[in-house]
Amino acid sequence: MLKLYLEFRVNKYENFEKLRKMFYSLKESKKNNSIDYQDSKWKNFYDEELLKNFWWPTDDELIEYWKLYESIPINQRYNDKRLFKEWEFSSMLEAIACGEYQLDSCEIIKGNIGRLKFMTWSWPYEGAGSLRALIESFGLEIIKDEV
Repeated sequence: MLKLYLEFRVNKYENFEKLRKMFYSLKESKKNNSIDYQDSKWKNFYDEELLKNFWWPTDDELIEYWKLYESIPINQRYNDKRLFKEWEFSSMLEAIACGEYQLDSCEIIKGNIGRLKFMTWSWPYEGAGSLRALIESFGLEIIKDEV
């Protein structure tokens, strides 16, 4: 297994503690293949303000999004800023659940610097976008990565 990490600046220790608690809950659930990404318990790790970091589209917004998506030529979709949205909450959890990696630790390593460590099961793997989203959803700034 390849050991990788994301380092981040902790600007609010309270938010780091929320991230850390959620991380270890996700780690245990992932180990048991039991992350139910539609379970509302995951929202309990967030306050109302932090939940605003996610995209919560209405049914109409989703319909409009997919219409736009389909209307854009395939070779332009990944660069069209109209398609850039924040992560949906359940999509982030689903990506973590399906990620080809094992969650390792989430701790303060020095002063106000935290590190989230994980180990890939294969290489190449699908990336750490969902783990980045997890960290950033708690208002923490990623400052270094080894992914």
